[in-house]
Amino acid sequence: MPQAIADWAKHVPGYELRRLISRGGMGTVFAAWDSTLQRQVAIKIIAGKQIDERVYRQFIRESSAAAKLKSDHVVTIHAVGDQTDFPFLVMELIEGPSLKQWVAEQGAIKPRDAAEVVRQAAVGLSHAHEAQLIHRDVKPANILLSPTPRSEFAWRAKLIDFGLARSLDRDQWESSDQLIAGTPAYMSPEQLTRPDHVDQRTDVYGLGATLYQLLTGIPPFQGATVELLRRIQFEEPVPPRRLNRDIPVDLNSICLKAMCKEPSGRYSTASELADDLQRFLDGASTKARPVSGFRRAIRWARRNRTGCRGPVA
Repeated sequence: MPQAIADWAKHVPGYELRRLISRGGMGTVFAAWDSTLQRQVAIKIIAGKQIDERVYRQFIRESSAAAKLKSDHVVTIHAVGDQTDFPFLVMELIEGPSLKQWVAEQGAIKPRDAAEVVRQAAVGLSHAHEAQLIHRDVKPANILLSPTPRSEFAWRAKLIDFGLARSLDRDQWESSDQLIAGTPAYMSPEQLTRPDHVDQRTDVYGLGATLYQLLTGIPPFQGATVELLRRIQFEEPVPPRRLNRDIPVDLNSICLKAMCKEPSGRYSTASELADDLQRFLDGASTKARPVSGFRRAIRWARRNRTGCRGPVA
């Protein structure tokens, strides 16, 4: 354990760090023991206050908001700590893998399992949107799987990491909220070209990109950063069924609708996406329809007419 984090643990009584779970750009996550409430928890320790003050303020503000979320499909935040040089979150401990790990181990997931896990994540995301929070970093690594052995489906999806979250209320935005934020491979076109115009449909795109990877085993777009960002803005993803013929037509259409370049062409809410995935799982008619070659050509022409400056809302 790094000495700085070991020193941190001495200044926050009540928690015993037990093992490292993960380390990322925003912080380090440990499994820990809450000696006060006698339970296992996860603790995410953020870099010290010497980090950029803007990032620090955003973390405290949005983590406090995320702590108010109560959903079976959002990881519960028990506490937000701000009394030391290491801001931290105390969270529900999830023993299962992330979707990123699941795909890395198994490759493409069975279509019905992929549909169910993304449906659950969409339910959690809808709850966040109702609380006026946009996640802005929806991706396989930010969806954990909690074992549910008594359920028909063996996993419960749990959305995590609201570190880049932002309020839907634009009156609360800071100037930093208008900067590009997210993980390139899962960012929507408007996150790149119009970051001050993102809304809940941006998160719908992230769910669509996540579903795409579960169905095919690969992200919808790949490449070096500059090329990747160009593809996200101007290229259509290869339809999942071309990469995996086992994918049902309706599920293929749902995935592509969620990832439509123009926000107006996507599901308007995460709840609508969850409902369409449920219709697919129930064998009912879905709202998503296959996109014809003619419609794809019209979409391309609309974007090209704007000088290739980004998607048309």
